[in-house]
Amino acid sequence: MQATDRTFWAVEPCDAQLGEHVPGRLAMEYGTDQSGRVSYRFNSAGFRGEDYDPDARIRICVIGESQAFGTGLHEELIFGNRVADHLAAALDVPREEVNLLNLSVGGASSDYVTRMVLKHVPGLEFDLVLLAYPQPQRMEHFNGETYEQFDLAALAPGRQEGLPRPLRGYRDLNNDHLGRIAMLKNVLLAQGLMEHARIPYVIATEFLRPNLQARPYLAPFLGALDDRWVLRHRCFVLGFDRAADGVHGGAMAHGALAISMLPVIAAQFERHGEEDAVDQLTTYHRYLTETDPDWHSMRRAVREARERALRT
Repeated sequence: MQATDRTFWAVEPCDAQLGEHVPGRLAMEYGTDQSGRVSYRFNSAGFRGEDYDPDARIRICVIGESQAFGTGLHEELIFGNRVADHLAAALDVPREEVNLLNLSVGGASSDYVTRMVLKHVPGLEFDLVLLAYPQPQRMEHFNGETYEQFDLAALAPGRQEGLPRPLRGYRDLNNDHLGRIAMLKNVLLAQGLMEHARIPYVIATEFLRPNLQARPYLAPFLGALDDRWVLRHRCFVLGFDRAADGVHGGAMAHGALAISMLPVIAAQFERHGEEDAVDQLTTYHRYLTETDPDWHSMRRAVREARERALRT
């Protein structure tokens, strides 16, 4: 976990959601969060949070959608920041020496997540990459000048007028099969790149549930996926707490997700020869699962959800 002598590549400016991702901007509103209770600071490249520091002892990259961005949540409470806190505590590294680059944007698709992996990960030094993949009905379109994020779930039923032509075509042609396949293709491409780069990573998603194994059209893609590094969680969909906008996951959900990632991170460190880090992180994870209130709130919510399902 030390910087190398490789040529330094700068973080390229954010090329999505340009109206909000302005370099150096400080805002009190973002996307669905119009509460005015949360501040959003944007770094020199227009991404939320701190700038990339190639000389930090531990360098973490997070790429995802509005949950990973932290819509409606203070910066220090987002799961990526919580993972950075845990690594600092477990490995006895001063928190200021753990650098977190958050390349997430609200409304992002799986296309965006994988494109950011391709665009930034090969040229920058990271000790850990966290990839949060959103729902499959989203897609990204390049209109010749900028990238647009389309979400079929956000369209009003029957809406026809005023839709961009690419979105109309996507709406007419898309189905559950195509959306899932597109998502899995993006996940597999990102996983292949991370394996080639030999960087520890976690792929987190709520939209690749185990029951998808029963769908034959997904079998070739699921068969190619290395499940060891895929965290299928339900921290946000359970909705056991909410952010300031009343829509996105709250601090407890983010805290629980960060703890859920630690065993996968430890396993990644082990395969990359960081044995000391594995022991420290495993011990710290055990401590958190015994004492952390966010973890226990999540476990209780999961248990209650299962009980409700059994009653219906």
